[in-house]
Amino acid sequence: MPLTAHQLRDLLQIEQSRDANAIAPAIRAMLSENSDANLLEIEQMLRTAASTAYLVAATEGFMVVVGMQNWVIELARLGRTPEENRAMLAGYRARSA
Repeated sequence: MPLTAHQLRDLLQIEQSRDANAIAPAIRAMLSENSDANLLEIEQMLRTAASTAYLVAATEGFMVVVGMQNWVIELARLGRTPEENRAMLAGYRARSA
């Protein structure tokens, strides 16, 4: 099931903190509550909301970075394009956490 309106609202409220250390656990909790959700869905919701938080797929899960410049730097460090990152986010499920 896609993220609920309640889950989206809660995540956007947490996102307003601009604190990656608060946002990431909220996303992990959301994914554990909703096994059909994936990180790409959350990333797309953040983009639609003009969020400054970005998700970067990692070998063991994901990380949250705040600010587009930081996102671009992290993707460059990983040698990854935005498209490759989105594909990796789409494949992530809570069981990987």
